[in-house]
Formats: sequence, structure tokens, C-alpha cells
Amino acid sequence: MEQHVQSIEKSEREHDLTERENWHHFSMQMLERAYGEDEPEYTTDMLKWVNPDYEGK
Repeated sequence: MEQHVQSIEKSEREHDLTERENWHHFSMQMLERAYGEDEPEYTTDMLKWVNPDYEGK
């Protein structure tokens, strides 16, 4: 019974890792799609207004 429980726990960890990797891959694809190679670099000089709550991290 203990081996069965360990097997299930291992399977769940592997599933969690695979799901996390899939979400990461999907997110990267969508970012690449949203911001293509011809996307300009934006600088702070281009801001129309400054958010006073932004801490500039």
C-alpha cells in the first residue's frame, strides 16, 4: 500500500511539473506573439504621464 501511495505522489509531482512547464511555454509563445521582433523599445522619455504610485522596481 505504501508503494502505491508513493507512486501516486510521484505521479502528481510529475504532473504538476509538466503542467507548470506547459503554462510557461504557452506564456512565452503568447508574449512572443504580442511583442514581435519589430516591436520598438520603449523608454521612460516616451511616457505621456507618470504613475505616482509606481516605485520603479
